[in-house]
Amino acid sequence: MFETSLRIDNLGAGNSFIHRSHPAVKVIITFVLIGINSFAENILYSFILTMICLVLMLLARVTFKQIAKAYAFILFMIIGLLILYGILLGLTLDLVLNVVINLSSVGMPVIFLIYTSPILKTLYGIEFLLTPLKYLKVPVNAIVLISTIALNFIPIVISEMQRILNSMAVRGRDIRFAKFFDKIKIFMTALIPLLISTLKSTETLASAIAASNYDAWNPRTNILSTKWKFTDTLFLITVLSCFYGIYILIK
Repeated sequence: MFETSLRIDNLGAGNSFIHRSHPAVKVIITFVLIGINSFAENILYSFILTMICLVLMLLARVTFKQIAKAYAFILFMIIGLLILYGILLGLTLDLVLNVVINLSSVGMPVIFLIYTSPILKTLYGIEFLLTPLKYLKVPVNAIVLISTIALNFIPIVISEMQRILNSMAVRGRDIRFAKFFDKIKIFMTALIPLLISTLKSTETLASAIAASNYDAWNPRTNILSTKWKFTDTLFLITVLSCFYGIYILIK
């Protein structure tokens, strides 16, 4: 269901003008979209920005099937968690629906970044934007490391979820042939083993970093050397101008 198209080695690969643009541009667009969608009071504005993000991915030649698979996974995870916590905490249906809409709109920019920028380039883009903080003795390398681990864990979690769903399908609970509410129940059942597996992977990764004697304060080299071009500035200004222009029209 979420298999080959979401593997780490296939993510972010492409030759469109969006793929060739500076990774810092895509990081800025992603975080701007996440910030706007998180605090936007107008659902229509959030929906339009989500559609713009979808158009950018289609221009980057990301197939609609890939987008739909990733978005469906995020949506099912959000619904499953909200139903679980909604039952435990007694959340109202209106509140749950609002949270689902807001979180699902935040998920689209994340999918945009994953499918248009490889993990290492995204790391380089974040480090590029945080470079001035090095002069203030801020551990930029540690921040970049945390961000990279978070980005890497998205496809890892998806792959682990696929493995759990396959094992459940062998036992007779195949999500492909289940009804909508049964799919939600299956995802909720898979959340606990997914959490346990993710925690084990996190512990293994932490041990590997400690064994490598990683020090966030030591200077390091970078295998990527992408220069900021005029087209990157033009692309960024165009996208941000669209966001602001739509906000003025709706307001």
